[in-house]
Amino acid sequence: MKSKNFIIFSSIDWDINWQLHHELVTSLLEEGSKILFIENTGTRNLRFTDLSRVFSRIKKWFYSKKGYKIINKNFLLYSPLILPFPYNKISTIINSYLTTRSIRNWIKNTGNGDICFISFLPTPLVYNVFSKINSIYKIYYCADDMTRSNTYNVKKIHENNFIKNVDAVFCTSHNLFDKCKKFNGSTYLIPSGVNFLKFKKIYDIKNNDLKIKKIYKTPIIGYIGAITKVFDKKLLVYLSKSFPDYTFLIIGKEHTDLRELKTIENIKFIGHVDHDSIPHYLKIFDIAIIPYLKNDFTENVYSFKLNEYLAMGLPVITTDLNEFKIFENQYPNTIYVSKSHKEFKNYLSRDFSIFWKYKQQRIEVAKENSWSNRFSKIKEIFEFNYNSNISSFIKKKENEQFNYLKSKSVISYFIIPLLVLYFITFHSPFFYYLSKGLEENYLIKKADAIVVFSGDGYSGYENLGFQKRTLDVLKYYKSGYADKIYVSSGKEQKISQVEIIKALLIQNKVKEKDIKIFTTYPSSTYENVIMVEKQLVKDEINEIIFITAPFHAKRSSLIWKKNAPQIKIYFAEPLDRKYKSSSKFKLNEIKVVLYEYLAIVYNFFKGRL
Repeated sequence: MKSKNFIIFSSIDWDINWQLHHELVTSLLEEGSKILFIENTGTRNLRFTDLSRVFSRIKKWFYSKKGYKIINKNFLLYSPLILPFPYNKISTIINSYLTTRSIRNWIKNTGNGDICFISFLPTPLVYNVFSKINSIYKIYYCADDMTRSNTYNVKKIHENNFIKNVDAVFCTSHNLFDKCKKFNGSTYLIPSGVNFLKFKKIYDIKNNDLKIKKIYKTPIIGYIGAITKVFDKKLLVYLSKSFPDYTFLIIGKEHTDLRELKTIENIKFIGHVDHDSIPHYLKIFDIAIIPYLKNDFTENVYSFKLNEYLAMGLPVITTDLNEFKIFENQYPNTIYVSKSHKEFKNYLSRDFSIFWKYKQQRIEVAKENSWSNRFSKIKEIFEFNYNSNISSFIKKKENEQFNYLKSKSVISYFIIPLLVLYFITFHSPFFYYLSKGLEENYLIKKADAIVVFSGDGYSGYENLGFQKRTLDVLKYYKSGYADKIYVSSGKEQKISQVEIIKALLIQNKVKEKDIKIFTTYPSSTYENVIMVEKQLVKDEINEIIFITAPFHAKRSSLIWKKNAPQIKIYFAEPLDRKYKSSSKFKLNEIKVVLYEYLAIVYNFFKGRL
């Protein structure tokens, strides 16, 4: 194969369960190619649930050399640190600059100038890198529906443009092929294949070393693969209850809530196993299943595990998805597509000997759909594009001048960190989630008194927080939760806030005798708690409803618990608490959140909490 140096933009990380990406890389390495494998750079904005992945990427970065890790002399893994906003223009500029610069350094230092690109992602970042680095050819490997929507959205716009501007498109399913063919005439249908010899070797062994079969009831109905949101949990519950004497063996990483399934006795979860061990597990299956939900995503999926099942001669029962229906028509008696839960159940009710009549036929189908056959077609396309583009590549190479900065620029030192800080501060939910740590459990019960701290938890002295605290007090007082009110303020002003609150309460028909105000202004929340606690003890108040600003609750709670443990406190939910996730925290709110965390640290070292 003439192509020798590949840069692959992956849609997964390398250490995830074995997939098409791994087969492709393995085959290219066997051809003597050198590969720079760039782990997933993302197709959507960061979510709170992605934090574990973020920390994992940061960890990889610090345990590598600027994100690079040598797997072997021909295989280099790159885990880039990028801004997690793939369709934001400023973010794309920054990410493209950093990624392009890093790849150019790799090309320069390794001397691998005749680059061929393969990308599983059609994002602006990859498009920009493709545009800025001269390559012999560019391939888009469409293994997933990245848009997952029928509406015309920004992802669809970028993907369509990406498809138009690559030399060829590989699609793993018929639906993806039909979609991509509209924009690029060099579109090829290349479904996932199976490493047939690997599975055949285990199939031919008479005795299975895996002793696990003796543990479980037979027959064993098995599934191997990631357990995600598309896994039809209701179907599995239905089947397990319909066949209590069957064992349903589920093997793979868990990416969804499986608590209900784990309570069912005849459903067994093994967890993740190495890909080399999969044939051994398949050998103990009586029937293999692919119980996927039918949705926009799965209708575009050609299951990687399908031909692995068939390579072991297993009958496969699936749900009613497009690729399975096509496969069933093309290869009768290999797989059995169910249009309903009841039909799925009916297949499992059959005499299994009916299925096993076609065992050898299934193995032959898997051989026909082997990865080696798929890769032969891929190599032909590589060769065609190499021969078509090599002359123009050489011409561009002769004209290009790569001027690399020998040291870090002002952009690296100053502008990029500022932009990163700007995005985190004003265009991410970071401070929203940070503020949640300052809240308390808002559970209200009747108490002896209402205690309100006004003026705390706000930025600056000139605020109208006392109005909101007044409304909070009225809400609980008029609802009969307490008949005494204590008002204190940590902010000294020309017109006393506590006097204003008292006047407003009286104006709203609160009895003056029920209101106690503190005209002394403590300099901290700690002093405020000490002052009010003395009065509460004197008045024999044991339980209070405590009202303060939203961001001030946690610090107040910690100080109350340490310095007045005898007082039972119920935290009232303030009217101005933020309910919805927001990436647009105002600057004054950000200042208060930071101030409150610093104040908690300060009080900790002072021994006040």
